[in-house]
Amino acid sequence: MRSFLFFGLGLAAALVMVSTATVPAAAPLASPSPALAPTDQSAGQRPACPNGWTAFHNPAIGFTASLPSNYWVRLRGGVMLTVEKHHQPSTLAFLLPIHPKPGVAATAIAEHFIKFIAQSDRQFTAKLAGAATADRAAYEFHGATAGTPTQGKFIALIGAGGTMAYLVGIVAEPGKYEVELPVLRQIAQSLAYAPAQGKWLDYRSPAGGFTLSLPQDWQVQSNDGQTPKDDIDWVAQAAQKPLSRVFQWCPRYCSPPLLQDPLHALRGYQAAQFQDHEQVITTSLGQISKNVKLLKMSVNQPLTSILKELRKNPARQLAALGVARSDIVVYDCLAQAQIEGQPVLVAFVGGIQTLAITGGLMDFSVTLRGWCAAPGDFVNDTPVLEKVCASMQLSAAFLRRLTQNDQQASEKIRETYDYMNRVDDQIRQSRWDTMDAIAEMNYDTLRGAGGYVNENTGRIEQIPDGETVKNSHGELVSREEVQQGVPPESAHVLRDAHTADYMRGVYGRVAF
Repeated sequence: MRSFLFFGLGLAAALVMVSTATVPAAAPLASPSPALAPTDQSAGQRPACPNGWTAFHNPAIGFTASLPSNYWVRLRGGVMLTVEKHHQPSTLAFLLPIHPKPGVAATAIAEHFIKFIAQSDRQFTAKLAGAATADRAAYEFHGATAGTPTQGKFIALIGAGGTMAYLVGIVAEPGKYEVELPVLRQIAQSLAYAPAQGKWLDYRSPAGGFTLSLPQDWQVQSNDGQTPKDDIDWVAQAAQKPLSRVFQWCPRYCSPPLLQDPLHALRGYQAAQFQDHEQVITTSLGQISKNVKLLKMSVNQPLTSILKELRKNPARQLAALGVARSDIVVYDCLAQAQIEGQPVLVAFVGGIQTLAITGGLMDFSVTLRGWCAAPGDFVNDTPVLEKVCASMQLSAAFLRRLTQNDQQASEKIRETYDYMNRVDDQIRQSRWDTMDAIAEMNYDTLRGAGGYVNENTGRIEQIPDGETVKNSHGELVSREEVQQGVPPESAHVLRDAHTADYMRGVYGRVAF
């Protein structure tokens, strides 16, 4: 059963349908939504970050949030920000921005949300909480997350002169909802959206073994094409912040007598003896980060099952021959370490494949995949690091070489990497169901460059590159007005939109 909390791209597609399929015709230039009467001096402004909380803002992500020390930030599907409680992902606040067409009502957005979620969560029910207006509708709901009952509230809001809409919500388990409510309310009221800044580039390793998506000022180093290893080691890092990096590290270990085997020496094995898997993980990470201290190490059951299934036939053959026993386990890990003498937090997935050979000899193949950052940067940088990590894909040519042209084995490896890249299974499942719909509706415009404010109408105009219009003074003017026949000299002058422009008409109305 898919969780309604982690709908990611699927929900985005359903909501954009509001702006393309069910919206009644409206005047091309809608007037701004009427401003609500302020309830106090701070109404209409984003609340200040409370003392002791972290102010999250990363230009490469665009979103902004305030969060307590026991919460962290996730960017679901690349478009929805969630602020989740550590080790309790069913307790969270979320923000999803939308580009609606002029005239759409907040209830229409909310109804599409409810319809979409109900299709994937049979326990999901929602009802209107109080009277709705054209630009605000609040709903209470009950549902389930991976079998765990949840309850919460979400609000559909239309702001920025009708050119932006938002879903803002809070979620917790029923027995904990009232206790968590004060903190979740503060988090939700702090959420903000602005388009991400800076370009992302597609990187292909020189030897063609893998690809990445990363910010334009990042650097990549790898052993692709430089060693006979079947696995690729690589690290990608920010040029201006080298401690914030993403990595894949694949060391190999074996009992000392096995190094006499030329094949083991050729493939880069190191002699080692281990007492348990924690020692394997610590030793492996210790080759790229010093002074490692594991904070968390728990079995990732779904990924372990996938990899066991992938390797079950070779394992059976080895067992039948009586020459060796093979096993594989994958862990989700969090660690403290040091890079270049500086402390870092490291979040990673660690996979250990063990080959117990007759005679007491051991063979370990390890894969560590994750990211790290300085403790003070970990919250801010994690969404970017996670996005880079999730973009890594092995090339078809490398897979053919690795599997000796076994197409079925290649597809299995692709599936495994896809799962590693999207540990949240709900996002992975819903993404493919809605990819065509997202492309058809051109939802990617939300992730493009920032817009321009027409202060006369309060609207944010999205103008494609190379299609701006200027008057005789060289000032940027409303392209929407010029397209309707208004001379450039009479069209209203525009300026760059900032976060406050996108969130206009939102703050003071996020009340749970």
